[in-house]
Amino acid sequence: MPLPFHTNSTLPDLAEPATPRGLWLPALLLAALTLTVHGATVLTGFVWDDFVLVARNPDLHSLQGLAAIWDPFRSGSQDYLPLTYSLWWLEFRMFGGNPAGYHVVHLLLHTTAVLLLWRLFQKLNVPWAWLGALLFAVHPVNVATVAWISETKNTLSLVLLLLSLLAWIDLDTSWQAGEPGSRGRWAAAVGGFTAALLAKSAVVVLPPILLALAWWRHGRLTRRDLAASAPFFLLALGAGLLTLEFQHDRAGGIRAALAASRSGLGVDAAGVGATLSFYLAHLAAPCQVAAIHPRDILVQNGKALAGLSAAWVGLGLLLLACRKRDGCRGLLVMLAIFLACLFPVLGFFPASYFDWAPVADHWAYLALCPLAAGGAAGLHALAGPGRGLRKYAVLAAAGVLAAWFGAQTLKFQQVFRDQKTLWLHITAVNPGHPRAWLALGVVEMDEGNLAGALRRFDTALRLDPRNDTAWKLVGLARQKQNRHAEAAAALKQALILDPGDTETRLQLATALEKSGGLAGAIAEWRDVIRRDPGCATAQVRLSWALSSAGPPELRRPAEALEHAIAAVRLNPRSAAAADALAAALAANGRFPEAARTIADLLAGKITGTLPPPAVGVQLEKRLNAFRQGRMPESDDAP
Repeated sequence: MPLPFHTNSTLPDLAEPATPRGLWLPALLLAALTLTVHGATVLTGFVWDDFVLVARNPDLHSLQGLAAIWDPFRSGSQDYLPLTYSLWWLEFRMFGGNPAGYHVVHLLLHTTAVLLLWRLFQKLNVPWAWLGALLFAVHPVNVATVAWISETKNTLSLVLLLLSLLAWIDLDTSWQAGEPGSRGRWAAAVGGFTAALLAKSAVVVLPPILLALAWWRHGRLTRRDLAASAPFFLLALGAGLLTLEFQHDRAGGIRAALAASRSGLGVDAAGVGATLSFYLAHLAAPCQVAAIHPRDILVQNGKALAGLSAAWVGLGLLLLACRKRDGCRGLLVMLAIFLACLFPVLGFFPASYFDWAPVADHWAYLALCPLAAGGAAGLHALAGPGRGLRKYAVLAAAGVLAAWFGAQTLKFQQVFRDQKTLWLHITAVNPGHPRAWLALGVVEMDEGNLAGALRRFDTALRLDPRNDTAWKLVGLARQKQNRHAEAAAALKQALILDPGDTETRLQLATALEKSGGLAGAIAEWRDVIRRDPGCATAQVRLSWALSSAGPPELRRPAEALEHAIAAVRLNPRSAAAADALAAALAANGRFPEAARTIADLLAGKITGTLPPPAVGVQLEKRLNAFRQGRMPESDDAP
């Protein structure tokens, strides 16, 4: 979304190549620099929600999943990004669970975006268009997009958006020249925009950008401009409403989190001004790039951002006053496009990421485009005409700036090397966020470092004692340590905070059972079934407890059979349900039926597959006991 300061500015001694043949060398240089600076991302792994969206996403495994990706009415998804998910679906066919392949495609998309951006800058007569594209290519803020597979939606949508913009500029140029073929260019622009919306809905900002470009180039808007852009506005409206519908259920909590992050900044207008000022300063001087910024970053820099916000207003009024001057109009439109690119993430609309921070580097990917154009045009203006020392000094300064950006990018990429490195970085930058400590603790728990994980969870609880997820994770870690009584105490705390969490209640029942509190476990299983009769796990566990586990006074054979039958009805091919049914039948004296059920399990008639050898040994013991008309010994039970 780039803008030069002048509509007809040229630089004879450093002019952009005009012939297709002359485009190859700068294009190859830009591509080579982009691939070199970001090439290390190919060696990084899956991080954060890459696992949910890509590595462990069942929708990527089948044609049925591909159909589900395109279904706008399915529940359980936060966003409608069918084109992005379809690309991942295709990549899964090629790369499976190997992250390197996904990173290669992601990097190639970013490189393509750089080249298209350079071409767009040229068509808009941006001075030193190559420099604007280069600054965008190596900017460290873009690491949060390029090194993170989940942000493929950023690179894919930008490529498609730039194709749409290029078609629109060609359309506008053909109108001015009176050339034929405008319908094809218009269709290409609409098609590119539609595809971009299907990759990421945040590109809804394109329609006003089209009109801003038309006004900047010609000094007015015509009826033809408005008519040609009308379908873009309709598409943007539809995509925006669909996105709001997908995010609707989370809107209350998101807005509350955003309001908390801006506390102390005054009214919403002040918060919006602070957010815009942060992005402008951060993109101009990216000294503190971060995977997740501190939640109170706007408050920390409140006075400085308030001053920048006032400068924003003053500059806008000044540019409006002199808008008839070519340079002022260009700068005004550049800043307006910058504002438009950030509009979806200023807090007017819900976004799940607001629970982490009010600002994000990956949200600045699109907004960096107009600033890169403005930076190149500004440096060109500073250099002045001719080939004097002043021009070479400015070019040297531009080279130093690009080199600094590249060095920052190379350094920041290491943060995304793996899960643990990422969360160590995030907790260092954002030590006051409990969810960051929980994520780091989960990584360490997966590594088997239970003591380290518990320290992370304790840190999260000190920050937020009412965090039910933290209590749940403490309970899970204690269970892995076989400290079941402590696990039960933590899980009870989690249920006080979130009584409807079925999974936590099941874990509590298991912890109580293993710590000798079978009566309590039975009560928890009954509570789960009361809340959710369709929970097969609770039906199976309760059936076992009432049929053959624990002291005789807790056994209820008839009730055990009811729950076993319910479990089988819920999942007729479940080995656990069939095993529980056999035990319940035996507890009710129906040993022949129990023996037939176990025999069917051993033969694979119920599940369709033979049981593993160790399980088969246990089933054989129970089968022999049932054939002898007795209950199995305690060590023969599951």
